[in-house]
Amino acid sequence: MCATLRSQNFNANKALQGLKLLAYNLLLLYKHVALQPGVRQWTAGRLRRRLFHLPGILVRHARQWSIRLPVYAKHRSLIMLHAAT
Repeated sequence: MCATLRSQNFNANKALQGLKLLAYNLLLLYKHVALQPGVRQWTAGRLRRRLFHLPGILVRHARQWSIRLPVYAKHRSLIMLHAAT
């Protein structure tokens, strides 16, 4: 988790720290409930790189925003999710 404080306002920093704590606890719950035992030991950074990071381009077409992913993204994400669950 990032330890930097982004504001001079105490209450804003307190809220930011609470959100970070909530996100971390949700990640721990996700690891415990949804992932196989071999993957549960992965760190938050490794999970993010292996399961959630995919390169993409944000494009606007016909007044709508969408994310254009590479061709291999669907195949790669299916393999990783199958290995994790």
